[in-house]
Amino acid sequence: MLAAGAVLIAGGPASAFLGIREGVRSLRPTKPVVVDGRSTEWQVMPVSEAGNFGFRAMNDDSTLYLLISATTDKGLAILIGAFHQDVTLWALATDKHSRLWGVRIPYSALGWQALNSAGPSPTLDGIGLNPENVVPDGLIVSTASLPPGVKAAGDLTHEFGIKPTLELEIPLKELQEHGRQAYLEFTVAEASPEAKKEAERQTSATRVPAAAPPRSAGERQDEHHAHHAERAATLPLHPPQALDMPLTIKLAKS
Repeated sequence: MLAAGAVLIAGGPASAFLGIREGVRSLRPTKPVVVDGRSTEWQVMPVSEAGNFGFRAMNDDSTLYLLISATTDKGLAILIGAFHQDVTLWALATDKHSRLWGVRIPYSALGWQALNSAGPSPTLDGIGLNPENVVPDGLIVSTASLPPGVKAAGDLTHEFGIKPTLELEIPLKELQEHGRQAYLEFTVAEASPEAKKEAERQTSATRVPAAAPPRSAGERQDEHHAHHAERAATLPLHPPQALDMPLTIKLAKS
């Protein structure tokens, strides 16, 4: 079942194509935005939900800020890299189809134990996962330097009801606008066969009752690992479907 406001556009067995019918409404920030991957400045901003994710937007006269958050366990699994599915935010031309450039989070390069060893509040930077700029080159996507002023950060915390988030800063001059609207596309790659097999093995291994937390100070590290195993038991066993989601950002006026 689609989330409220979502519309099925097209699709096949390998991916889902979703959009947000009413667009993502951008508001002007009431205070400076710090792009650190956290949702600190975003609590009062409206959210548009579709395809396991929530989208919030803010803009001033020169910059668009975007927060992408997980709204389901499948979205959580994607944003923490549980199945090593790359996530890309594409800037589109005003025809709403042609890809100009994109910011990719290369979860496929993530080591299987990277998140386990990252501590209770992991970030993209903390696990050494650097956002990449991608540009279409015919049928091939190649990497390039991020456009000036483009930033991306992620908070991968996923415990105590907290869902992971990605936060981006994009100069408006790097986007094509039409009638105070900018066009983006959010994509999630298909998991590779190797990733599927390893993820199923890893997830199955954690689907066991967690031991009672140790109480002595010397066993706190073991307590952390036991708690991580308990959290992992909430992840889906199979990789979420690949996704292509167009986003129309309705920019706030000056």
